[in-house]
Amino acid sequence: MANRTSKQAEATSRARRLKAELGAELREARLGRGIRLVDVARSVGLSASHISRLERGLTPDLSVLHLARHGAVVGLRLHARFYPAGGGLRDAAQLDLLRHLRA
Repeated sequence: MANRTSKQAEATSRARRLKAELGAELREARLGRGIRLVDVARSVGLSASHISRLERGLTPDLSVLHLARHGAVVGLRLHARFYPAGGGLRDAAQLDLLRHLRA
């Protein structure tokens, strides 16, 4: 159980870093193009305070749709992928085999 918890904690930590990095990229692009925060907010359909939190990586529920729209407004395109990390949940047959091998 501890292994699963540490994997989840590691994923949470990575997600926080990713939110901060993506937000910083969006902010840099916005400032580089001279676009005001309120203009991005109006284009995306969110409040200026929400856009500000997004750019600082402080949005608790980050939407891929909002990221993509925000990026489009400031001239960026979002691209995301998952990569195999190993150690995911196993099915019942795999767990039985592991128990048998450990015994």
